[in-house]
Amino acid sequence: QGACGVSSFHHVPTSGCSVTPFSSHHDVTLEFCVDACCAESACLSFQYNTGNNMCHLKPQRCTAAEDTYAANGNMYYRIEGGTNIALGRSAAQSSTYTTSTADLAVDGDTNGDFDVGKTCTHTVGGAGTTNPWWRVDLGSARTVYSVKVYNRLDR
Repeated sequence: QGACGVSSFHHVPTSGCSVTPFSSHHDVTLEFCVDACCAESACLSFQYNTGNNMCHLKPQRCTAAEDTYAANGNMYYRIEGGTNIALGRSAAQSSTYTTSTADLAVDGDTNGDFDVGKTCTHTVGGAGTTNPWWRVDLGSARTVYSVKVYNRLDR
């Protein structure tokens, strides 16, 4: 993962966001705002107003309903593409087949061959099994833009 900078954000010109900021800064540069958001893991977006050099750090992305027109406003949304926020997190599942525990799905090993190293998670199947499930605890509320599932490939 590279260093955080302006390229780590998606820019939407002439826009604002009605989400309440957790921090605001007066008479600052865009670079200051980028650095402030990069330094704060809770910052998922920021609004920079060019008319008055105001910076508003926000804890979430705007929804369409929260998005507003702002002539001097510029929204910047943190790009989290490619970051596996589930890696190494606590996982659970409805049942476990042999030694195929839920944590195998978040260990970073995407080998799809179940019999080689038991790298896949697996619930108990068969008659009487209804609604099997698997879940991961991400540690906090997060906006998830995509989910990548690696299927078993040996069957």
